[in-house]
Amino acid sequence: MLDRFKSKFCGSGRDYYESARPAPSTASPRPVFVDRITGELSVKCPDCGFSFVETLPRDRHQHRKYHDGVVFGLKRSAITQIKSVSSSGANSVRLVNAGSPRAHRRVAQELSLIMAGDVEFSFVAYHADEPDDDRHYQIFIGTEGDRAVSYLILERRHRVWRCTWEEYDSQKSTKLPAVNGVWSVGMAWVCRANRKKGWIRRSLDAAAQHLDFTWDRLGWYTPFSSDGEGLARHLCPRGILIAK
Repeated sequence: MLDRFKSKFCGSGRDYYESARPAPSTASPRPVFVDRITGELSVKCPDCGFSFVETLPRDRHQHRKYHDGVVFGLKRSAITQIKSVSSSGANSVRLVNAGSPRAHRRVAQELSLIMAGDVEFSFVAYHADEPDDDRHYQIFIGTEGDRAVSYLILERRHRVWRCTWEEYDSQKSTKLPAVNGVWSVGMAWVCRANRKKGWIRRSLDAAAQHLDFTWDRLGWYTPFSSDGEGLARHLCPRGILIAK
């Protein structure tokens, strides 16, 4: 994947977010430092973690955009047109891949940029115009109506190691012979307002049915976040495939 998108923002501010948005929390942000240029006090939003100068209109605008995406997810009318592979009421898991219309791939790109600003480590964001390759990426997006609230990307990976959790904790593993490839979890994310609601498990269930794999044949791209490791241990209690 391309690494050109590491910023929290991309494109024109006007088209980055659309429609009415839930307002940021009214809780008082916590002061963090004095801006070197303006001398103004910069504050940090307790809900989204974004630091900004409250007296600057541009900073307030950027905070509102960032807050809406990180806390509530991406709102786009095109989301309801993306192919659904699992649904329950207004909630769906939708699929984007190289064969999807560009408008749908753009949604996945925007969502990956929001995610990039919210994770604790640097990663390569998805690009809508990236050509397909032997990874055959499959992006499963959890949606509530016209809002995308979770993101899960699976890729076909061919370098595979097997390990028990005891071996994983000891940094040991066994490399498997060359294989045709396994589906591997590359990245998973849920907006802050929807965490602990089962979105990644729901998306993985939809992926397993759509791509026809079992948990013991699911790979994981390491290192894990703490939440990611907890999910992998729950789904694969005997051990995992590390696939890169």
